[in-house]
Amino acid sequence: MAWRVHVVRPGEHLFQLAERHHFDADEVWNDPANDDLRERRPNPNMLAAGDLLHIPEDPQPAAVACSARTTN
Repeated sequence: MAWRVHVVRPGEHLFQLAERHHFDADEVWNDPANDDLRERRPNPNMLAAGDLLHIPEDPQPAAVACSARTTN
């Protein structure tokens, strides 16, 4: 899985980010990429501004095939 680093902003928590970025919160939280963060913040709902959370890269939008003869 490709990861990117998300810098937590004030008021953000894991499940909110999972909903916004479409990933499984438990899978991301328990991934070894987030070991350091888990050690500092045992509760994923208590993240602090400035924490670095590794989340999956945003999925690329699927290409939409369109024909010139297609009508809506």
